[in-house]
Amino acid sequence: MQSKIMKKKEIIGVDVSKGTLDLHFNYAASHLQISNDKSGYKKFDKYLVQLGIDPSEILLVMEHTGMYSYWFEKHLKEQGVSFSKVSALEIVRSAGIIRGKSDKSDACMIAQYGAKNTDKISLTMSSEHHYQLKALLGLREKLVTQKAGFTTSLNEQKQFVNVLKSSALFRSQQLMIRTLEREILKVETEIKQLLESDESTKQNLELLTSVVGIGFVIAASMIMWTDNFSKFTDARKFACYSGIAPFEYTSGTSIKKRTKVSQLANKRAKALLDLAARSAIIHDPEINQFYTRRIKEGKHPKCIRNIVRNKLVYRMFAVVKRQEPYVKNHVYNAA
Repeated sequence: MQSKIMKKKEIIGVDVSKGTLDLHFNYAASHLQISNDKSGYKKFDKYLVQLGIDPSEILLVMEHTGMYSYWFEKHLKEQGVSFSKVSALEIVRSAGIIRGKSDKSDACMIAQYGAKNTDKISLTMSSEHHYQLKALLGLREKLVTQKAGFTTSLNEQKQFVNVLKSSALFRSQQLMIRTLEREILKVETEIKQLLESDESTKQNLELLTSVVGIGFVIAASMIMWTDNFSKFTDARKFACYSGIAPFEYTSGTSIKKRTKVSQLANKRAKALLDLAARSAIIHDPEINQFYTRRIKEGKHPKCIRNIVRNKLVYRMFAVVKRQEPYVKNHVYNAA
């Protein structure tokens, strides 16, 4: 969840790494390096007292660094410090021409970004529930990737390698595949239990899976990416985030390229939405009819699938907004 911020008396930029945190105080023009552990967090608290800064008067800005900032974020919440996690690419592109790099200079750059964009920055307010969901879905993705690797290797070896089926070459890989399948089911069960432990996510999970083509994994991922539909105000913004929204590429009278999607996107979201689109084309009569008609008109299959991906995103946002399950053959306006 994200919310807008009030004006702050101090902007702090933080460069996060596994072992250390570099903090630049923009208005105090000072730098502090601490260890990324409890002793370092206590040092940060003492430094605020030395500067005479109240925690509630701070806006702390940092890049998305995965698990490295987890415990620091928990400490900030306990101390009442407002913070925002921003894309590293957005920060770097806003800084202009840069020469050289260090943790100290990166912290300074992040603080300057925060000072210039205070009115645009939204606070990060993700719950423990969201962190757990993200970790479980990440674990499931790793297990599925490993299973696919073993399955592909085993199938190729069966086809080209003349080895007895009782040999360790086959036996060990088959054991790994069965083990991974069991672990994937366990993780999926835990994801379902986590989502059903909260009434809001449970309701949204049921609504999302009512859309033809949207299964459990995609629905759970949508709840995670959107922080239970609080990060994105409409379907178009999520379409941009997932790299399925088309943009024009023109300049003056000389450059008039065809409309295309941007590569700055969550590629995992784009891939899962493509799987959902393929499923919807098969199982949804309305979308199947649309797909067949556009194919006969000579449109490229990828372009049509992208339209279907957008249709599914708009349908998902519509059912969550209205808190009503999707009804086949009923036209919804997601706006």
